[in-house]
Amino acid sequence: KKLLFMGGDFGQWTEWSEAKSLDWHLLETDEHRMLQGYVRDVARLYLTEPALYQIDYSWEGFQWIDFADAESSILSFLRRAKDPADALIFVCNLTPEPRPAYRIGLPVDGYYREVLNSDWPQYGGSGIDNSGGVAAEALPWQSCQFSAPVNLPPLGVVVLKPQR
Repeated sequence: KKLLFMGGDFGQWTEWSEAKSLDWHLLETDEHRMLQGYVRDVARLYLTEPALYQIDYSWEGFQWIDFADAESSILSFLRRAKDPADALIFVCNLTPEPRPAYRIGLPVDGYYREVLNSDWPQYGGSGIDNSGGVAAEALPWQSCQFSAPVNLPPLGVVVLKPQR
């Protein structure tokens, strides 16, 4: 579930206090505006993607793709909606090292559009992305029938959506 304290959406440095206003002046800097844009887009994704809320409280809404790559510190998982074809793939790089062409397992064949990348330049990132998406290959990987190489930004999250 989302948890956001007042001011966290734009990177307020101090803890919120009922005794004073939020530090709105921080939005005069690019970095704080870019963080606010990222939080806005994450919230929009939460509202527009049924895979993030429809079967939230059931094991059927979540599936690990890979949780065992401790050496690379990469996690990947799938979230699905009531319609199993309506899914999102999350790939998290928990290191400061970019991981170009990191292969991940994919549940179905087809094209996966990159719907969010925490490293996009509009969020203050370096721009390591997947040029709009990746195509699944018929190469079984991580208990999935298909896979694709994905460019993973440092300390970043990439969200992919299979296109119908």
